[in-house]
Amino acid sequence: MNRPRQLLAFAFTCLSLAAPFAAGEGEKHDLKPKFVKDQVIRYSLEQATTDAMSQGENKREAQQSQTFTVSRKVLETSEAGAKVELKVERIVASATMQQMPEMKFDSNEPSDKDVGNMLAMQFRPMVGSVYTLDVALDGSISKVTLPENAGPMANPEAIKTTYAPLFRIRAGETVTAIGDSWEQKEEVSAGPGAPPLESTAKLTLKEVKDEVASVDFNSTIAFKDGATPPGLEVKRADVKGVMTWSLKDGALSSMDGVQTMHMVNADMQVDVNSSTKIIVKRLD
Repeated sequence: MNRPRQLLAFAFTCLSLAAPFAAGEGEKHDLKPKFVKDQVIRYSLEQATTDAMSQGENKREAQQSQTFTVSRKVLETSEAGAKVELKVERIVASATMQQMPEMKFDSNEPSDKDVGNMLAMQFRPMVGSVYTLDVALDGSISKVTLPENAGPMANPEAIKTTYAPLFRIRAGETVTAIGDSWEQKEEVSAGPGAPPLESTAKLTLKEVKDEVASVDFNSTIAFKDGATPPGLEVKRADVKGVMTWSLKDGALSSMDGVQTMHMVNADMQVDVNSSTKIIVKRLD
């Protein structure tokens, strides 16, 4: 379930194909990204998930959370865009399952505490990772260069999806009137052998105050062309919330949303409900 959850959690970041949805008549503002050499912006990205799964008479609940502290530094700019260094500074995570002790991990703690810690095995190799991103003028990430010591968990496509909202809020025409809505779609890989997913997001510029734009988003995701795996029924898969965007810096200021997922496999008598709170905060 981890791969679909990651895709759903950031479905609203899919910005490759954008089209006007409805015309507003409010004051117009430019939502374009901006890149200034040596600019550094730090963020906290937090996800807190509650899962409830049943299989026949058996029921299980689990809670997990993870918070990444990252920084993005503009190394150079050009007529084509910018080269940006993205560094994972710290990871804090926890997981709780029924009848099992809570697991915790904080990368600021000494590594000798990692012995036997499943979360440490997953997250410790990511801490300190530095990725080099080629970012186009419109904020789209065209290339991810991994460090030489990148582990097997490092995936350029996953990095693009996860960190896309830090760089872009609207593709194409960025001049937007208050009240304007636009629709954005993108095909997303669900992993080797799995049919592709397609996300559809509607975003609306609600207001601009003190050079900060507030954008509501409502995103859904489904298997493309109805190619759902046999036996699986996706009853609900959506993300709703609000993003704020700094017009001065041309960068994300914050994001607050909730992802809801409900899947059923009748053949296996499996029912899964998942709710994820997503919070992104600018730290400077």
